[in-house]
Amino acid sequence: MSKSSFYYSDTPYVQALQGLYRALSTPDALVKLIGAPQTGKSTLCEKLMLYMQHKDFRVVYFRYAIESPDLLRAMLARELDLPNSTNFARMLEDIPISNDGKPLILIFDEAHLLTDTTLLEIFRMVEVQW
Repeated sequence: MSKSSFYYSDTPYVQALQGLYRALSTPDALVKLIGAPQTGKSTLCEKLMLYMQHKDFRVVYFRYAIESPDLLRAMLARELDLPNSTNFARMLEDIPISNDGKPLILIFDEAHLLTDTTLLEIFRMVEVQW
């Protein structure tokens, strides 16, 4: 019977997590995490969410692609406890004030599957927010 050994080094993932944290801690941050399929990007996003929450950030993590801007606004309103309103941009401006100044981080897993109109809406929200 042969003995087999197993070695696992989490150093690359810890370094990636630290780099993402540093990047997202700066104003106006927009970070794109890319890599081959099945390399741990989703797991890293989940760990990043937990870490950022621990560091007193408000994090909204979308685990799958959002199909439309309307769905994106509805999901954000639900996650951020915002009332239904036609002036969604104004509500986004007030988020840092109403949440004790906690910076808001949005994480989109599977972002490559987002539609162009949803991506445009995300960029508009970022412009309003920051």
